[in-house]
Amino acid sequence: NPDEFRQEKTWNPLALPAHWDSTWYLQIARDGYTYQGPEQFSNIVFFPLYPALIALLAPIVFANHVLAGWLISALCLISFSVLFTRFLTRFHPDVDQRYALGFLLTFPTAYFLNAVYTESLFLLLTLATFFQLRRGKYALAGVLGALAAMTRVTGVLLLIPAIMELYAAHRWSGLLSRRGLSLLLIPLGTTAFFTFHAVAFGNFFLFFNVERWFGRTFHFASEHFETFSRAATANLAFDATIAVCGLIGSILVWRRIRASYGIYMLVSLVVALSTGTLMSIGRYLIVLFPLFMLLAGIRRPFLRHALLFVSALFLALNITLFVSNGWAG
Repeated sequence: NPDEFRQEKTWNPLALPAHWDSTWYLQIARDGYTYQGPEQFSNIVFFPLYPALIALLAPIVFANHVLAGWLISALCLISFSVLFTRFLTRFHPDVDQRYALGFLLTFPTAYFLNAVYTESLFLLLTLATFFQLRRGKYALAGVLGALAAMTRVTGVLLLIPAIMELYAAHRWSGLLSRRGLSLLLIPLGTTAFFTFHAVAFGNFFLFFNVERWFGRTFHFASEHFETFSRAATANLAFDATIAVCGLIGSILVWRRIRASYGIYMLVSLVVALSTGTLMSIGRYLIVLFPLFMLLAGIRRPFLRHALLFVSALFLALNITLFVSNGWAG
């Protein structure tokens, strides 16, 4: 029940991909957006594209919204894998495609890519935006970026690498042309969602209020670090490690692969960390595909295989936790 934010124990195989935040997306797909009032959890902080797709597909799969959400995630993951291969072949032929995908699919939080979550959809739309930017198809990149911005709040950050890519290709003349204007479609995705909040609930910035009630305040909050159980301490240590690795990876991607990729990774992580909690940082990292290009470039086979092995072990542990309704990621 999303109103109580409590998970019920079940071993229904069709329900295994849907836990925790999945409940909110399914509620939106079934009943739409509702605002529960001050200091209450409300579903309005979950962006609309993914639940809208679930609502569209559900009638085709006998009104099974969980199945619809899982199918969308699975199809997006397959589509991403195909497009990622094309992307690397065309723009980064020196990157080993097998290892890039291998690191992605064995990442400790990769199970979210096959769950009723937005990760696969957002990952696909992000890659597709970069793919079209590199092709010089700026209008199409703007549309895809707008869709990404309607999937997750960090989608709007695609405007930054989009401007960087356009400037690299056409300098100031490109930014001041129709190409530059087409990239302004990207923030329209976020603006449209916030405008809906203003019309339906009377507050354009309601998203940020409700995020605070979920424990995300967009500033450093020391209260998140006061008292921990052993399990919470382990989770904090894991999340902190993931965050540090992500930040270091962003800088390395910036310097070694492409500046626009690294900047996008860095600002995405900074926004996530600015909420005052490390919670779910692994989910935010899994959608930053340039990281896995970087990992594929590890030259020593032993180190590369050891990292894959350790990552797969953490993935197996997290899958076990997730399907049994435990907190993971």
